[in-house]
Amino acid sequence: MNTFRNFIFIIAAMLLCVVTNAQEIPFTYTKGGFVKEKITISSADLPRLKSAASFSAKMVIEDMRIGNSKHEPDSVYIKRRVDELNDDNKKKGDKWLKEWEESKSNYLPVFIEGYNAKISKTSVPKITDEGNPEYTIILHPDTITVSNAWIASFLSMHMYIVASKNNSDTIATFNSFTFYAKNLSKKYPGFEESAFFMAGDMLAKYFKGYIYQKK
Repeated sequence: MNTFRNFIFIIAAMLLCVVTNAQEIPFTYTKGGFVKEKITISSADLPRLKSAASFSAKMVIEDMRIGNSKHEPDSVYIKRRVDELNDDNKKKGDKWLKEWEESKSNYLPVFIEGYNAKISKTSVPKITDEGNPEYTIILHPDTITVSNAWIASFLSMHMYIVASKNNSDTIATFNSFTFYAKNLSKKYPGFEESAFFMAGDMLAKYFKGYIYQKK
């Protein structure tokens, strides 16, 4: 009788464990401060994610919305901003556009910088192009809020981890919200860059604490 009772207890404990693990997704990691920053994992194939030895990364910018209180598609915002500056001085619009394009080209490398800086000297897989990583992190920025005085940036972004050889094979989905008002990157100064740096930092913190934590 006791053997049967113990068996039932073990089965119940195993079922409870399964239910508990199932409730871990979705999960939100939040960092406190003046503005709450967070990263949410909404779906994941945890065994495959935990098997990753390294990641590659790429960025897809489609229909990104930009602005301050009013967010517009990037094509609309950029044209309006250039026209506004050119009304005052033709060179100002050209100068702003060049700086904008340079800043946008920094988004991916500064995200990688923020991520790899946080996971150095840990067992968390790094982002690298070496060794043909099996999985790729795809960044899809949704909204960038930039103050007119360029004193801060807010970034909302979706991230997907996919099989490198088949990008339709998604193993994890995240979304993040980050904010920063000071330069964080050693290579890419700028508040927008700092928001992407922090997004990489937040993903690395989540991985360190919940996916690849030491046993």
